Amino acid sequence: MATHPSYKLASIKNVPHIGENSMAYTTYVWPALLKHLRQMLIADSAMEQGVNWEVKLPVATSSSWTNGTQSNDSTVRRHSFNKSISNLLILRGKELEQVDTNAFKIKQLYSDKVPSPFNYTEWHQPRVFNHHAKSAALVSNSQTFVRPLNICVDKAWKMFNARAYIHQYERYGLTQNDFVDSFGATEQIIADYSRI
Repeated sequence: MATHPSYKLASIKNVPHIGENSMAYTTYVWPALLKHLRQMLIADSAMEQGVNWEVKLPVATSSSWTNGTQSNDSTVRRHSFNKSISNLLILRGKELEQVDTNAFKIKQLYSDKVPSPFNYTEWHQPRVFNHHAKSAALVSNSQTFVRPLNICVDKAWKMFNARAYIHQYERYGLTQNDFVDSFGATEQIIADYSRI
């Protein structure tokens, strides 16, 4: 999952999300589960409920990309979707031989920084998970962390500039330079993932 030293963060998305009381009224088919999981990845959604279906991948055409936008009439921002370094798809349950996972292998999902054979892996397990006849999990090294890390760093800088709680850390030997170095390291992670 961490195919490059600058990209070491991974998130997990799992489908289905359903309570035990509702399981008797629900049937799952692989295409529907994988469609939801793929859209959760593209739209960077933690849950399948409320996923933004309007976020789309750019269409693979002969048009070229220029400055992060597609050069045809329908301009699509290249980074309006969650781009990945690598993904691991774990399928558990019945009828695994019928699963079509090609939607997770398309080039537009991935950064050009990692060669194709190393950006996607798939595992199958016939045992059921969490009483679901079919379930899928996606471990993803992607831009998922950019927004939460930005929020965290912004809040930390505000607290640091206001000198909030600094005295408590200084009592144990931390200096202002330690804080600034930590901010710099985290901002570098944000910058690296933003450039995917």
